[in-house]
Amino acid sequence: MSETDKEPLVKQIEWMTETDMAVVVSTAQNEAADMAEVGIDIEPHRRRINDEDLDSRFKDLEDPFRLVFVCAMWLTGFDAPSTSTLYLDKPMRNHTLMQAIARANKVFSEKENGLIVDYIGVFRNLEKVLAIYGSGGSDSSSGALIQPTDEQKAELAAQLAELETYLANNDVSLSGLEAARGMEYIARQAAAAESLLIDEETRKGFVTLANRARKTYKALMPDKAALDATQRVAAIRSIANKIAAASEVPDISEVMDGVSDLLDRSVGTREYIIRALGDEQSLVDLNAIDWQQLALEYDGNERTAANAATDHLENEIEKAVRKNPTLVPLADEFRKLIDDYNAGTLNAEEFLRRLAELHGALDEQ
Repeated sequence: MSETDKEPLVKQIEWMTETDMAVVVSTAQNEAADMAEVGIDIEPHRRRINDEDLDSRFKDLEDPFRLVFVCAMWLTGFDAPSTSTLYLDKPMRNHTLMQAIARANKVFSEKENGLIVDYIGVFRNLEKVLAIYGSGGSDSSSGALIQPTDEQKAELAAQLAELETYLANNDVSLSGLEAARGMEYIARQAAAAESLLIDEETRKGFVTLANRARKTYKALMPDKAALDATQRVAAIRSIANKIAAASEVPDISEVMDGVSDLLDRSVGTREYIIRALGDEQSLVDLNAIDWQQLALEYDGNERTAANAATDHLENEIEKAVRKNPTLVPLADEFRKLIDDYNAGTLNAEEFLRRLAELHGALDEQ
């Protein structure tokens, strides 16, 4: 196994190792003696329940307390919308079952649905209770309020196959995009977006299919079938994001404000300045630049340092995009920066400063 393949597994192991867990149960008479009869010391658990604010900790996304074992307490009256998975190993029915599954099906951030892992066979009771208490529709092809993972796997496979055919019919190779790396990936992504932007019907057709596949993919996570499809889904989403960016009407109000401010400053008696629009902290005083010293440092050619920095950053971005296709917008920004520099829009000093900012953004990612 390569180091690249090991990295996500190592992070997953670290996340699982740091995960804290606890038992949360209601108090009962003679609980210490009753638990002792089956070989359980309830006292350490009871101390945690009484002494720690487990309620708040479980709702805190930054807290490693992520797994809780409950019997009745928290099962029907506890509200934590971030809860995504519920493991059932006790018989339940009617409103108790409905309340229990609602713990994992609250709307939260980008969570599409809750995952119910059934160890006891309550699925048939779940169908009955949803017929009584459930309402609304479903985006699944079956139209059911609940959908077994086997159906979701088949649905995701069919949606990805449909997308591959749709892209092929528009001269886009999905497998070619998946296999591409670095600048080739960026070029293929841009070409794919251009092909799909040929008309509104083609664009909408692709976006609809892409959103549907993404939703099924997120609903199926963390199943292995979804993990295996991650790279393909990421490639599809990168095209969709590129199309979305190209379809947006740019807001130039901030740019115009910056231009006006620059003119106001430049026609006065103060020094000329260059502003990177949108960055209020970046003002470059042309009078403060020692161009002679700059030329000496660059062996008489300021482009030497710029080219060296470009080569270094291009290599770093290529490696980053290969590991994480969602960083493609960063690569797009890098390519545009190079185009502006080559076109003479930016001088070497400003170009190097923006390269440094881009490198900082890459480090943060």
